[in-house]
Amino acid sequence: MLAWLGFSTPTAQQTALVTWAAENAESTIKDIRQQSLVEPLEPKYLGLAVEMGVYLYEKRGVDGVTSFSENGISRVYERGTFPNSMLRRITPRASGAAFVRSNKPSADLPTSTTKVAGVSRSNDRDSVSAVPQILP
Repeated sequence: MLAWLGFSTPTAQQTALVTWAAENAESTIKDIRQQSLVEPLEPKYLGLAVEMGVYLYEKRGVDGVTSFSENGISRVYERGTFPNSMLRRITPRASGAAFVRSNKPSADLPTSTTKVAGVSRSNDRDSVSAVPQILP
């Protein structure tokens, strides 16, 4: 990342800032991917991590700017730390939980029927009905 930013002999401060930006980008990707921070970053996201790190490094000092123009140079930043265009390139990992439909009533859920604004709803797992009721 240092080379991409054009540092041939970076100072200690530049190295620290670039390291911070790289770690922030990597942890953001791992968070979206639901990946442990101790696991290595997946190879397909290495390039994106560098892009995100460079973006964050170059954005420092101008946080919150939504539009800026000077001497023909315009800058507009999206809301948040990273732009949505970068975050959309990260595919969330499927979690271990799955939605399973069961036709059996659960023992821990009581079966009841409630009337709300003229609609009868049952919390049985195998049926949910919306039947108009005449309310007194």
